[in-house]
Amino acid sequence: MSFVDKKEIRCVCGKIFSSRIVITVNVGQDEFYKEVILNGQFNIVQCPECKKMLYVEVPFFYLEPAESIVIYVFPKSYEQEKEKYISQANDNFKLAISSIEEIENKPQEYFLKVMFGIEELVDFLLLQKEEREEMDLLLQIAKDMELKIIELPAGKAKQKSFISKLPSVNKPIFDDVLIGLERVVKKYSQLKIYKSLLDKINSDKIFKQELKELIELVK
Repeated sequence: MSFVDKKEIRCVCGKIFSSRIVITVNVGQDEFYKEVILNGQFNIVQCPECKKMLYVEVPFFYLEPAESIVIYVFPKSYEQEKEKYISQANDNFKLAISSIEEIENKPQEYFLKVMFGIEELVDFLLLQKEEREEMDLLLQIAKDMELKIIELPAGKAKQKSFISKLPSVNKPIFDDVLIGLERVVKKYSQLKIYKSLLDKINSDKIFKQELKELIELVK
């Protein structure tokens, strides 16, 4: 679930007041928050004195369990000490995951991403939206072209910035996926994210190897 906390806020007019601010967003249970963030309405409060609308910038967690995503969003000003806060977030994340694994008695596939400023989260969510639209289109294309779809482990795919659904001419092996990608990109130019993926495979050996290793995890 999502959590709020009461914070003391100082308006530019000098008025000090308290308001409830969201400190943890779980879109698995409160999906509406995604649109709230994208629409620029997240943690916006109104000063009771001058009526000015203010964005209250505090550190908060963004959770998306279906995608195995945990994002820790720090205020943009914290970027000046970036390494310090990334280290802090990683330590807290490891402790939290260890506790969950102990309670549930199974490994957790979540991955942590650290961001500075809500604008970075907005860009991430917009890209995620584009990826989902292309994956939905790919499902129809694959059916028409008699291709198979393989699905990469969500958490690991996000961690490496791979789109999680890939076309394959037969098996979940890299060579079959590469041929599948080449076929759909050649026929459907509107698949810009898949085109970008194919270009990177052909130009970046490390990226190509990482994708190959991830595909090998698919059963």
